[in-house]
Amino acid sequence: EVHRRIHVVSRRLSVLLGMDEAEVGAALDGMFRVLDKGEKGCITIDDLLQLQATRQMTPKQVERIFSVADKDNDGKITKEQFVQSVRHSRFFNDALQLFTKLDKDGSGALSRDEVIEHLASGFLAGVSPTPQEVVESMMRRGDTDHDQKLNLKEFLILLVRVDHHLPILHALAKTKGEAVYGLPSMQSYQNLGKVAVDIVNFDGLAAVSTSSTTHKVMRTLFCGAVAGMMAKSAIAPFMRIKLLFQVTDRPFSLQSAWGLATGLVRNEGVSSLWRGNSAVLVRTMPYVSIHFLAHDMAEDALRERPGDNLSATRKFAAGAFAGVTGTVCTYPLDLIRARLAVGPTYSWTTLVRDIYGQWG
Repeated sequence: EVHRRIHVVSRRLSVLLGMDEAEVGAALDGMFRVLDKGEKGCITIDDLLQLQATRQMTPKQVERIFSVADKDNDGKITKEQFVQSVRHSRFFNDALQLFTKLDKDGSGALSRDEVIEHLASGFLAGVSPTPQEVVESMMRRGDTDHDQKLNLKEFLILLVRVDHHLPILHALAKTKGEAVYGLPSMQSYQNLGKVAVDIVNFDGLAAVSTSSTTHKVMRTLFCGAVAGMMAKSAIAPFMRIKLLFQVTDRPFSLQSAWGLATGLVRNEGVSSLWRGNSAVLVRTMPYVSIHFLAHDMAEDALRERPGDNLSATRKFAAGAFAGVTGTVCTYPLDLIRARLAVGPTYSWTTLVRDIYGQWG
C-alpha cells in the first residue's frame, strides 16, 4: 500500500512538473490534429475560420490570433509553434492538474468509477445531469480507442471540443505575451463539475438511452412536417395562379394575375385558390421531414470526428444528398399535386386510381 501511494504521488508530480513528456506530447499532437484539417502538417487561417468559436468573432480578431501565433509570418502555424503556444497556456495547465486530480490510482487514464466518484462528491451531487450521465457522455465522445477509459489526450481533446475550441484560440492569442481582446470567454477547467452540463449538452443527451435518439428522429420529422405544411399553405394561392399561367398562353402581368385570382374567387369561391393544396400538404409533409432527417444524417456521416465543423464542399454534399433523397421519395405525390392543380375537379384518391389504372 505504501509503495502504491508513493507511485501515485510520484506520477502526479511528474505530470505536473512536465516530466511525463510522452503523454503530454501525445495530447498536444492530438489537439494539433483537431485543427489541422486535411493533415497538412500545419494550421492555416482557413482552419481557424472553420471553427465554431470563430463565428462569434470578427475576421480581424481571427487574423490577429493567427498573426500572434504565426511567429515567422509565413502564413501557417507549424506544429512546433502550436505546441509552444498551448503547452504554457492556462487551459493546458488547469486541465492537466484536473486530470491528475481525477486519476486517483495514477494509471494515466480516467475510469468511469474515478469520474463518478469525483462528481458525486462535488458540484453535481443531487442535481441533474447525474454523474452517470456525464460519464456516459464523456466516454461516448472522448473514448476514441474504446477501452472504456480516457487517457490524457482523449480528455484534453474532449474539453477543447466541448468549449468549441476556445481554449486553443485563447492559447494561440497570447503566444507572444500579447492579448487579443474581445475573445469570447472560456470555461474554467479547475473543476470538472463546472463543465459537466456543457459535456452532456454537447453530446446532445438529456439522458443516455437509445430512446433519446429515437425521440430526436421523431422530433425532426414532426417539426419538418409542420414547418413545411405551414409554409406551403401560406403561398398556395400564389402557386395556383403561377401554375395556371404556365399551362396557358396568357401573358403574365400583375394586373392579369389579379384578374385571374378575382375571377376564380367569383366563379368557384375563395377555396378555389387552395385547390390542390391538400395534395401539396400530403407531399410536403414527408418531403420536408425526409429532407431534414437526411441532411442531419449526412452531416453526421461526413464529419471525421464528432463535433467537427464541415467544409463548404461537405455541406454542399449533405444538402445535395438530402434534396435527392426527399425528391425521389416524394415524386409521386408531386405528380398528383400538379394534376390536381390544373386538371378536372375531383379528389386526389380518385386521381391516384386513374393514374394507376391508365399507366400503372
